[in-house]
Amino acid sequence: MNQLLKRQIQKYFGNIDTIPEDLISLFDSISDAYDGFEKDRNLIERSLELSSKELMDVNKKLRDEVEVRNQADRTVLEREKFLTDIFESIQDGISVLSPNLDIIRVNAAMEKNYQHTMPLKGKKCYKAYHMSDKRCEKCPSVRALETCQLEMEEVKLVQKDGAAGDLEVYAFPMLDDSGKPTGVVEYIRDVTQRKEAERKQASLLEQVMKTNEELTRFAYVMTHDLKTPL
Repeated sequence: MNQLLKRQIQKYFGNIDTIPEDLISLFDSISDAYDGFEKDRNLIERSLELSSKELMDVNKKLRDEVEVRNQADRTVLEREKFLTDIFESIQDGISVLSPNLDIIRVNAAMEKNYQHTMPLKGKKCYKAYHMSDKRCEKCPSVRALETCQLEMEEVKLVQKDGAAGDLEVYAFPMLDDSGKPTGVVEYIRDVTQRKEAERKQASLLEQVMKTNEELTRFAYVMTHDLKTPL
């Protein structure tokens, strides 16, 4: 007989042997029901225990996956910051363009040189950098997108106050896996001082050559006068 039922019978009847015979079959059925209930309860408890363990395992797995994903995100952010720091620390201008010549990104050097046309992002490069409504006739970026090779061109730096300078623009095409251009990176170097030095050097050389010609003519005249008697 089920132990719980047995204790209940002893509580009310004093002794299990005092149960009337006509109730024994009833109590046996009740005992079977108690046993079945306990088995069911044990199964439910075992199922809950297993479910709890499975939930804990799944929860731990999810936490581990989230941590791995967070670590990956942190790594990406750290790399992005590292590349951004390098991008911004370059003293020469960097301009990233779309295939349609829309400005996607620039570094601090470009923002400094073109403060008068800020913001640069989203504008056409020829509009922002040359204040023109049409693309440049000798645009190295257009050639780079067409040839898929490095192209270079010397262009003028024109600022709002009228000051002008000289720039070397190197255009590097960005290609996808199929070799199709997806954009172009412009590396812009300010060569104003170098060009000014070259112009001064050329002017000085021209003056020296002119002076040499005058000295040569003077020497010729002096020689001729010395050889010719008065």
